[in-house]
Amino acid sequence: ATKRVHIKFHMSTYHLADEDVIYPYVVHYQYKVKGETYNGKSQWFWFNPCIPKGAPIKILVDPKNPARSTVLKPES
Repeated sequence: ATKRVHIKFHMSTYHLADEDVIYPYVVHYQYKVKGETYNGKSQWFWFNPCIPKGAPIKILVDPKNPARSTVLKPES
């Protein structure tokens, strides 16, 4: 599932209009390794990756620690 997240931050030299709020996208995913189910989430996407819920995506999984994973860019 792709969700927009609400992030508040403050940097003294950078402001977004009158608010320090941004809304990047995060992809939440689930995968299995050797029968074990894991959940993961992507880094922030500044554009909507337009991945429908349930659509297969490519991820990289650490073979030494299958709980560690990352999403490949949707265009990859």
